[in-house]
Amino acid sequence: MIDARVRVPVIVFLVLTLPSAGCHSEPEFAEVEGVVTLNGKPLSNVEVVFLPDPELGTSGPRAASYTDEHGRYRLRCERPEKTGTVIGSHRVCIYDITAIPDPPDLASEDSHSALSTAPVGPPRKSRVPLEYGDVSRTPLRNVTIDSGKQLFNVDLQSHSR
Repeated sequence: MIDARVRVPVIVFLVLTLPSAGCHSEPEFAEVEGVVTLNGKPLSNVEVVFLPDPELGTSGPRAASYTDEHGRYRLRCERPEKTGTVIGSHRVCIYDITAIPDPPDLASEDSHSALSTAPVGPPRKSRVPLEYGDVSRTPLRNVTIDSGKQLFNVDLQSHSR
């Protein structure tokens, strides 16, 4: 029979170490920045989203950024809060945030009727070709991110030139 003085430390050790025995470590991140252009000109106010591609063995959280007036972006991940994105293969989507309709004014006293009577104008035309906003159709697939700081520039070409 095992002495109680030995048994208690062994049990404490097992309780503390077994829960972590199969846990994976947090994925490694790399800094990514770049410039988005449309027909060679900087494209401001678009969202650049890097989505890890599980079909190619990459898992982890998405990372995103908005472009500034010069088309520049620097990726950030929200959960966990980190600069960059996970290392591996990604699909990249780009969304024109100027084409997103404005929400109705919910701060008004009559906000419920504002939803039903808000004027609906024609949708704004996206400056970004639509396939870039569809994860299954984006031409920006198998974008490989390695460790270290990286530059990923995108020059979009409009269909109506």
